Amino acid sequence: MAQQPPIMNLNHSRLPIAPPTTANLIKNFDPQTITSDALSTHIIIHPRFPSLLTSFLTHKRRHGSPYEKALYTPSFTWRHQVARLLEKRPLTFMNPSDFTILRDGTCLDYGTEEWDRNGTVSQDKNTYLSLDEYLSYDEIMLASLLGVSGYSHFINQGSRHNSGVRGAKGSFQNRGVIIGVVGARFEREGRMDSVYVLPSSPEAIQHPELIGLFEDFFGVKKNERVEFNEEMYMARMRITVDMLLFEANARAEEAHTTAYTYIVGLGLGVWQYNSSQASLYVDTFTAALSTLPPSTLKHISTIEFAYIAVPKSVQSRVAAAAGPHGITVKFSNRNPAACMSTIGELHNPLG
Repeated sequence: MAQQPPIMNLNHSRLPIAPPTTANLIKNFDPQTITSDALSTHIIIHPRFPSLLTSFLTHKRRHGSPYEKALYTPSFTWRHQVARLLEKRPLTFMNPSDFTILRDGTCLDYGTEEWDRNGTVSQDKNTYLSLDEYLSYDEIMLASLLGVSGYSHFINQGSRHNSGVRGAKGSFQNRGVIIGVVGARFEREGRMDSVYVLPSSPEAIQHPELIGLFEDFFGVKKNERVEFNEEMYMARMRITVDMLLFEANARAEEAHTTAYTYIVGLGLGVWQYNSSQASLYVDTFTAALSTLPPSTLKHISTIEFAYIAVPKSVQSRVAAAAGPHGITVKFSNRNPAACMSTIGELHNPLG
């Protein structure tokens, strides 16, 4: 029998902001399981991501601001950058106003100017943000291309308005793996994905060479003749889709089971910019399933797209692409942790 790791002293007492609910605090669960979950949580990156980070660091050492050159020393590697992309985030960052809650609890209702200056020669004008403690906008784009994966307890079905209230016993799955990844963001002109998918904006501040590095990574060039570059959008989302599928497969293999993989719309719904996005999003899964060798996803049994409304033709394409992998595709309006006792994988769910 494998030896259990020493129990870690994990608690919420040192958080500057109190958790909004109490039902899912780690003190409510078995300490040994919590320790195991913490130790098994890890960052996920695309296989080609290290090369992008290495090029990014080289670029910043040549063309960066004094703040950036001081940070990105020759000893600062792509691995350091990956850690920084997680450690130096705010708690909340959203909306066209860059509404922000910093890690110390400070709230910025309009954070655009602070974020735009952070890491630049104008950083000295900031009151709250500095490159030592928070990402630059260039880094935020990088941060959107990685993810985190870990086991989690569930306390209800996970509906959008669940309010963190414990659900009725037997109405939800107790455990699963959450793979946290990010969709494309178009909430500000000339920032993040808007730079690559939308026509160039006078608001853009990214260095042309850096734009070229991202284009090379995505394998697609900007197209100023279209209002929404569908090819670029799919190339950007392909990075996220690949990571999600690879991780679901790896988690299932590790657990000696198969993954029932529940997919939500990333960057869709209220964040959607173009009416074609939902179909393009699912078609990105079609492209991945069509090109990845079946052996790479042999531990995924089902992919369920939830609350993603697309035409039947789009559904048929992804189902056909999944067939050679032995993967069943479903479209539903099921809540993420809703109990489905007839599905074997959900007794030990992943995804």
